[in-house]
Amino acid sequence: MPNFSAEFWHLALVWHLAFGIFVPPFITFAANFSYRFVDRAGWGADEAVRFTNETAPDGSVQRVESWPREYRPISKIILHATAGEVPSGTGTNYATLIGNVARYHAKTLVWSDVGYNELVDPDGIVYEGRAGGSGVIAGHTHYSYKDTQTGVHVNYNLNSSSLGVALLGSFANAAPPPSMLDGLAQFLADRERPEEKHIERI
Repeated sequence: MPNFSAEFWHLALVWHLAFGIFVPPFITFAANFSYRFVDRAGWGADEAVRFTNETAPDGSVQRVESWPREYRPISKIILHATAGEVPSGTGTNYATLIGNVARYHAKTLVWSDVGYNELVDPDGIVYEGRAGGSGVIAGHTHYSYKDTQTGVHVNYNLNSSSLGVALLGSFANAAPPPSMLDGLAQFLADRERPEEKHIERI
């Protein structure tokens, strides 16, 4: 992909957010800012849930990944909203909400881990999502339908070669706050320009 600045991503997010929300065009953004980043340990990821016991041919029990990690070069970015009302304001513990999403994906949906590669809270803080780092195939996008003419079930799996980024909350009736878009835009810009990182680990 070509190298784009944070300003480009701001404009792109205003007009092309994947889930169709309306962002007022008069919102303005700072041109140069850093985004804050929380790794998996920082938000309390339960690493044990990613593994299961498997009996080896010799009878020994081994811990193996339920969803073995695979990697592909990233060619597309897919934006999501996690849905549900998200409280905001001073003192809100967004790390706890990230953990709730992860547990729902891992245990209820049986995806072994959080489905998104990264998540962004209303303050613009970026959280490391699925274990494995850059290029790991996550579980954020799958679409299937039945063709009414042929009766054939058609499946689209866009997890491979994509980066799944989720905004924490539901935006059907309100736009994400500017701080959230700021953090998202800088994160995306930094992925395009790794030599110009503006990351602040917290």
